[in-house]
Amino acid sequence: MDLLDAFLSVGHIDMYSKCGLIAINAMISGYLQNAADREGLMLFVEMYTKGMGFDQTTLLAILKCAAGMQAVNTCKQVHTLSVKSGLQSDAFVTNCLIDSYGKYCQMDDAARIFEECTTINLPSFTSIISAYAQCGQGEEALKFY
Repeated sequence: MDLLDAFLSVGHIDMYSKCGLIAINAMISGYLQNAADREGLMLFVEMYTKGMGFDQTTLLAILKCAAGMQAVNTCKQVHTLSVKSGLQSDAFVTNCLIDSYGKYCQMDDAARIFEECTTINLPSFTSIISAYAQCGQGEEALKFY
């Protein structure tokens, strides 16, 4: 990182910390829409290390960034954040985690999240069935019908 990059990075942090979480989520979503997954993830890391909070929308966006980068370790870290923050019980976060683990064929993790769901709904079933199907485990997927 050269001096200009460092300066711009500090400027981004200062600017977005004043704008708040909505602006950060909008920026991360903008990065996602422009296939700049790494940049979206880096913005989140910068903001998180500076003590800014996050919400359900942030976690969903970061999971999409991780999927775009095929970064299973990042998915696991976001999962840990969701547990620590109490957002794992959120249906959207839960379904996105199942979907994310399914993309990496981490079916033990996907199944555990599904089993721990406090609210199992149609999207939950769709997520776990799709995850098994994507990983070539059609027999397991059929068990959920």
